[in-house]
Amino acid sequence: MNDSVYVGHADKDAALDRGWLLGHFKEAGDPRHSDAVEIKWGVHPAGDTRAQWVRGEERTALQVLVSGRFRLEFPGRSVLLERQGDYVVWGRGVDHSWVAEEDSVVLTVRWPSIPGYAVPAEEGPQTSPASDAPAAPADPAIPTAPGSRRPAPTLEITDATPDDWPGIWPFWHEIVAAGETYAWDRNTDERTARALWMAPTSRVFVVRENGVPVASAYLRPNYGGGAARVANAGFMVAPAHAGRGIGRRLAEHVLDQARNAGYRAMVFNAVVATNPALGLWLSLGFTITGTLPGAFDHPRLGPVDLHILHRTL
Repeated sequence: MNDSVYVGHADKDAALDRGWLLGHFKEAGDPRHSDAVEIKWGVHPAGDTRAQWVRGEERTALQVLVSGRFRLEFPGRSVLLERQGDYVVWGRGVDHSWVAEEDSVVLTVRWPSIPGYAVPAEEGPQTSPASDAPAAPADPAIPTAPGSRRPAPTLEITDATPDDWPGIWPFWHEIVAAGETYAWDRNTDERTARALWMAPTSRVFVVRENGVPVASAYLRPNYGGGAARVANAGFMVAPAHAGRGIGRRLAEHVLDQARNAGYRAMVFNAVVATNPALGLWLSLGFTITGTLPGAFDHPRLGPVDLHILHRTL
């Protein structure tokens, strides 16, 4: 037997090491160990997204679509791989992220193979327009196990009242002032913000944890007249509570309420392409029906695309 020869199966071997088949992370002496190049067989369910952008890239990379529909986001540019064999190459210094629009398999080759790019398991994505990103592990500082000396937090989703606004405003202001997710003036004052979010034409929801607002959403018609049964919604999760699945629970609740109210579809008019929450919406059945290239001036990344999303209810 020649120890310099390794025979395996990509699906099986990839599942053992986060998709990686070859690279510096394999043990020395293993034929798959390499500091020169790394290869990944990425199997991504629809809606899967990278929790954080890769910044300060020091590698050159090639990604080839094996199956599915896979989108890569670069500063000021969105690239869609949709036919088997579609590929993209980018060099050092190019920030990027990605989202699987359908169940996808992607072959990734990077060189050289160096450490420092894994997303820590305990870190989740930040809040986003229309939601937070896919759920991350619960905050270990919040006890939930039986026998804890402190009670486990309780979440409730209800219709908001005017009394909830003082609790919503602080995280509303934090998210909009960051200027990375909503196409609203970063300097919006509280009175204007309240009129935007708590408008009489909207049904507003709030998520309370132990009585304190930690997320909110609104639901209203996107159009009038004969198209009044197409809904629009907006979502915000307090940044301090991102990555806990609150956005997903709120989204599912609002979708149910929209359906019960007689809406036949929901549209999001402006989802920033660099927003990790895009993966959540795709996983909930939304599709990208249009893209406005470079329409959003991101404060850190410059012009990035805006997507229009739709799903039937």
